[in-house]
Amino acid sequence: MKFKSLIGLLTRRSTGSQNLWNQAEAAESSNDERLAAEIYHRIERTKPRNESDFLRAALASERRGEWDRAIDRLEQGLRVYPQSAAILGAYVQRCLAQQRSDKGVAFLSAMHGSTDKARDEFIAACSTPETQIDLIRILLQDATRGWPTQSLSTVVGRMERLEGLWSLGDEFLQGNRREAANEIYRLLASRPVETASEFMFAALSESRLQNVDRALEIFEAGLRRYPEDQSLLQNFGRICSGSGRVDQLATWVSSNAANSRQAHEALFLKFADPHIQVNLIAHLLNGESRALAMNRIEIARTEFRSSLALWELADVMLQNQLREEADSIYRNLSSRVAETPDDFFFAALANERQGDKYAAIACLEAGLERVPQSDRLLEQLARICVEIGQVERMGRFIGVDGQDREYVVTLLFERFQTPAIQVSLIDYCLKHGLLGLADQKLELVKANSTDAKTLWGVAELFSRLARRNDAMEIYKRLAQRDPNTPDDCYYSALGLLRLEKPEQCLDVLEAGQSKFGCLNDLLTLYLQICARSLNYERYARFLQKLRSGMSIAPLSALDFYKAASRMAPVDFIVNLKDLEAELDPQTFGVLRRELTAHLREKPLPIEVARVVAFFCKYLDTNPDIDAELFAAIDAPAAGYDDAERRALKILHDLTLPMIPHYSADPEEVVRSFISAAQSITSDPKVLADPISDVTANWTPWQLIFCHAVPRLYGEAMAAFESMAFSTWPRLDHVAPHVNMPATTGGGAKRKLRVGFNVHDSMPMMSGLLTQLDDDLFETIYLRPGKQGQTPASKKWCERADAVVEYSDIDMYAAIETISNERLDIIISGPAVAAAFYPMMARLAPLQMVLLEPNWTDGLKNSDYYISWGLAEPKNPSTFYASSVAYFQHPPYWIERPAEQQSVPISRAERTEVRQRLLKCGAEARVYLCANTPPKVHPEMDKIFVDLLERDSEGILVFLRAEYKNLRIRLQEKLGPLFARVVFVPALPKDDAHRLLRAVDCCLDSYPLCGMSSSFDGAMLGVPIVTLPSGIPFGEWTSAIYEYIGVEGLTARSREEYVSIAVKIAKDPAWRQQLSSEIREKSLRFVESTDASAEFQDFLLRAWERKVSGASAANWIDGRWQ
Repeated sequence: MKFKSLIGLLTRRSTGSQNLWNQAEAAESSNDERLAAEIYHRIERTKPRNESDFLRAALASERRGEWDRAIDRLEQGLRVYPQSAAILGAYVQRCLAQQRSDKGVAFLSAMHGSTDKARDEFIAACSTPETQIDLIRILLQDATRGWPTQSLSTVVGRMERLEGLWSLGDEFLQGNRREAANEIYRLLASRPVETASEFMFAALSESRLQNVDRALEIFEAGLRRYPEDQSLLQNFGRICSGSGRVDQLATWVSSNAANSRQAHEALFLKFADPHIQVNLIAHLLNGESRALAMNRIEIARTEFRSSLALWELADVMLQNQLREEADSIYRNLSSRVAETPDDFFFAALANERQGDKYAAIACLEAGLERVPQSDRLLEQLARICVEIGQVERMGRFIGVDGQDREYVVTLLFERFQTPAIQVSLIDYCLKHGLLGLADQKLELVKANSTDAKTLWGVAELFSRLARRNDAMEIYKRLAQRDPNTPDDCYYSALGLLRLEKPEQCLDVLEAGQSKFGCLNDLLTLYLQICARSLNYERYARFLQKLRSGMSIAPLSALDFYKAASRMAPVDFIVNLKDLEAELDPQTFGVLRRELTAHLREKPLPIEVARVVAFFCKYLDTNPDIDAELFAAIDAPAAGYDDAERRALKILHDLTLPMIPHYSADPEEVVRSFISAAQSITSDPKVLADPISDVTANWTPWQLIFCHAVPRLYGEAMAAFESMAFSTWPRLDHVAPHVNMPATTGGGAKRKLRVGFNVHDSMPMMSGLLTQLDDDLFETIYLRPGKQGQTPASKKWCERADAVVEYSDIDMYAAIETISNERLDIIISGPAVAAAFYPMMARLAPLQMVLLEPNWTDGLKNSDYYISWGLAEPKNPSTFYASSVAYFQHPPYWIERPAEQQSVPISRAERTEVRQRLLKCGAEARVYLCANTPPKVHPEMDKIFVDLLERDSEGILVFLRAEYKNLRIRLQEKLGPLFARVVFVPALPKDDAHRLLRAVDCCLDSYPLCGMSSSFDGAMLGVPIVTLPSGIPFGEWTSAIYEYIGVEGLTARSREEYVSIAVKIAKDPAWRQQLSSEIREKSLRFVESTDASAEFQDFLLRAWERKVSGASAANWIDGRWQ
């Protein structure tokens, strides 16, 4: 008889559940699953006679996959045997396994008539480590709200083995459930400690909670009780060395050492763990035992077998400018035979550090062939493939080989949630035309992410795209983070830095290092920020002040600036002139050579290289230094492709100083721009898109304008246009509807479609939309990018008949969007790149510039510049290449000011503003030049000298202190008088207006004067001394005074300018009389219907002229010229 048949016979004859259970297990051992299932089913149907029968019946249901039936059977058993610990334990275990603790508590509550008693019994039944961990996991889920908070403490208090609970905390951390992990650490830290294990886990938990001091106290208490426990000692060593408390560790371990070197040598003998040794080396490199550290580095390089430990050691060497030693380790890591996933992982990273990302990819791919389930290798492969633009290479590893690029990228977004990959993927989309996907992900991260590193990366992308509002919103969120972790401190400090609050940034970093120790990231950033503000003294003072156990010897001043130049070359270049003035020539020469050598040895990421190329010219760097730096970043070893090199050349050769420092003829500077543009045009190379190639922050038209050579502006922009069309030929586009006959359509009148293309922060313009006749015009606001949060932004959206948003990162998509609107007229204020580049195309039959300087003058598709005749030179052809429309009234809609701005400033408010913003009292005589610093031309320097000499007690104030070139130039030109010059950081609009009303005299800039600021000043009743220059944008303030009928503030010479300024400052009564007169008379240009009627009339006349086939001509004094 066959074996299975024998079992069947026995099964039919047996009746007890124990025998049936034995038979079922025998059937399972024989792989007869059908027979086993039949027997389990019989066990379920057998009437239980004792506790064991209930347990077997429940287990039989469980074996058959019927969990609910198993739980029901155990509940039946508990009703019959309510005191059975075995049934209760099995019941609780099954409830936890099915995450049905709520059902278990409800059942026990019904049995005992008390929920509290039921919970106590449920907890007590969790007697094994596994059930205790399961219960804790459930109690930490948000969905389980019925348990009182002390339940967790009760469960943890009952646990005898803590390793599982610690592992659960790690599990939560890896799953990005930090708060759940922290709750476990808090519970472990608060347990009474008796055993060595309890001391260790309490201390480690305090460390995870960033309470390093408390963690070390517990370790020391535990070691006093259990001095031979190696787990306690080794973990004590890890925490001490990792937080910079090496001296504290040495005191504990080698208190009898004769000197610090002996103590430190004893630490290396005591702690063989490579990670502790790396931390010890890092500490000693920054202290008095550097020679010992160098010796231990040589030993570690030969003795360390762990790839991770070698990688950490190389990082330490890089941070201490030991590049050759680090490179030696990278070569070791990349050449060793890979056997483990760690070997493949660090070999790849080492190849990447050596600049060979393709070799890195090959290592990772080989590792995945060997260990295909390694998420770590796959994640790094994804990151590098994204960074080098080869996402398709990921296809075979994520199961989508052969799919299109967008599909692969979308899948990568879903698959990899780490900050580095998410941000790199968005950057990839921006660079490779997946702009809709990029925008979607940017908004998603901004709205939903709480990860500081991800938010920082996205804010930086927003900033690169000139989406300032989005970037600033994230920087503010980062700055406000609670400093619960080192990462919180790090990114909070970075946020404050971007918000231009360097002092608060340093405060946060000092607090972080005092709390968490001198961690490398915090210390490195602290050094960079101190170096950025040239504050070596604060850096050295703070490091000396830290407790001796954490002390790291500060670098010398020379090494401090050397380290800073390597860490942040852009910051170093921004500070170059200050350093040259502060350091002796020999030291500065060393730094200069060090930076150039570093840029050659370690090529910058292309994004950083672009900034360096731009800043070298923008900041008017010494020509010799500029040539050295650009040659270094453009060296063949940098590895940039031809397109990247051409973009670097464009940025470098076509960027002019925003605020000139060195003496140079402005006309020669602009002519050099024209020659450089023509040179690039003569050797054309097609690039991708102006925003992605040269960034959204590059606006050469503004730089040319600020040199105040208007006769050459049109010629310069024509040369720029030729260069742009040869580099980005798709900018030279004509919308299809433009080539159709320009008529009003079939003899019947239709509305003219008028588009307004300006950044939504632009004031003085949107009100004109409401004044245009609805029967004649349809207004469309063309907004570059997302809506801002300013009042001006909201008004644009409210006042237009329609709002059309176009891409502010893809200029070809922007051109297509605007083209599709089939507009008749476009009126623009194209100061920003996103609004300027589309206006190079022909997107409407008529294209005009309003409000701004005539940015597109000299471009072939610019038809008219609308301006105010009273503020413009009488002969426009001397300065303008395009036709002009000179109105008799200011061609703007200037909003009525807030009521409180019409009230003279009180004495108390005046004193408060001066004290808070200028640190001076009411008695000081304050002269304020409120115009943007780029308008403060070198021609004004002599005026400032004369003014401060005439008024020996006067103080000269400028806004926007971040423009260092102006400060440096004035320091050189004014000599000792510079002691009475104050630079104020950027101010909110309300504070700026308060300051305008609180000073004794406001000075207009020369030869480029204020415009919108002069209208604002008039409405505030602020007398502004002005000197007309006779060039475009040089007579607006004087025109305002002539228009409203105010005399006495317009000078005819520089000498008279100074005399008027001193008189206003010294004669409060006259100043008050002028203030009242200006405030009252300024109402003439506020919300002027004369101006709006003139604007509408010109649009109709210009359209009629276009329809007639006549070319554009000058419109002056209400007629064609």
